[in-house]
Amino acid sequence: MGEFVEGFETLSQVEGVAIFGSARSPPGSAGLRSGRRRWGARWPRPDTRVITGGGPGDMEAANKGALEAGGESVGLAIELPYELRPNPYLTRTLSFRYFFVRKVMFVKYSQAFVIMPGGFGTLDELFEAVTLIQTRKVKAVPGHPGGRRRILGRAHRLDPAHRGAPRQGQGRPRSDHPARAHARPR
Repeated sequence: MGEFVEGFETLSQVEGVAIFGSARSPPGSAGLRSGRRRWGARWPRPDTRVITGGGPGDMEAANKGALEAGGESVGLAIELPYELRPNPYLTRTLSFRYFFVRKVMFVKYSQAFVIMPGGFGTLDELFEAVTLIQTRKVKAVPGHPGGRRRILGRAHRLDPAHRGAPRQGQGRPRSDHPARAHARPR
């Protein structure tokens, strides 16, 4: 319960763009340069912050871009045995023991989502946000697949199952799907 209270108190004045991505992107990779230039530096304004998981890789690149652009850079870190400390480019940091509390904070305080290529953690965050939007528990917000080719490639592999699901009574029709990829962030 304490993590919820601390999260709500610390983030009560934060509205931002959540950037989900890999903590394992190699230093100097094109993805990191893109994350810093395109995503981290794009949104920092007095009323919008960049919100990431606060770790290395894509998250660090986005946080660095936000900081270099003069914006606020928020990290919602998770306590894991192999993640030693949050990245050094954060102006505000919260550490969470439980993933579900962290995901609540991401969704509650985000006005948009950018989904960079990543692993199971990135997919978990993506599906959490899409599920809450689809069930109308939160307001629909724009989403953008950063690293478009890889993300859409993964979605394409999942797509045939999704198309068959509504006919089998297991899902909603495709036209009513809440995850629409925007070619450009708004």
